[in-house]
Amino acid sequence: IFRKYSNPYVKLLIGGATLSILIYLFPSLYGEDYDLINLLLNGNSAKDWDTAMDSSLFYGHGNLLLLYLALVLIFKVFASTAPSLFLGCISGFIFARLWNFYRCLGIYLPERNFAMIGMAGLMSGVMHAPLTGIFLIAELTGGYQLFMPLMIVSVCAYLTIISFEPHSIYSMRLAKRGQLLTHHKDRAILTLMSLDSVIEKYDEYLYPD
Repeated sequence: IFRKYSNPYVKLLIGGATLSILIYLFPSLYGEDYDLINLLLNGNSAKDWDTAMDSSLFYGHGNLLLLYLALVLIFKVFASTAPSLFLGCISGFIFARLWNFYRCLGIYLPERNFAMIGMAGLMSGVMHAPLTGIFLIAELTGGYQLFMPLMIVSVCAYLTIISFEPHSIYSMRLAKRGQLLTHHKDRAILTLMSLDSVIEKYDEYLYPD
């Protein structure tokens, strides 16, 4: 929808107004907000996690933390290009908190671990790169003790996404334009070749007789 507007000033007005309103309501949408990621990964209690709502309309309402994070998760897509680490971290945290809140199967899930696993899973799916998701998250967070869960989630995310979308977010636009180069040399040449450049055209007509 946004691409339909050709006037850059109209885009600036719509984008700037939308982003300003969202940041006012949800300060966590400002920038890539690695502070929130660090908070969810390193927080140890509800008091620590409640600081995520500082300077927002939700401040002082610790019981609304999950609602706040869910809204941030939704509106981050509109506020920026939706970084996978940010969204994966929040998704994993929300999942673990809901699981612990309802005491499913009587098993406690560490929110920090599931925030890390969510980051790896979403990155693997978006980039179509499970190995990148596994090693990058393990390296960034020092979570090598979770190597097996990271592997399972990353591979499952990759196998799930390729059944719906054969191209990663980086190659999707090129594929739609028919400009996606592959490792298959013959296919790459055919992709770049235009039929108009090899067909000879004449003004004369040839009749059957």
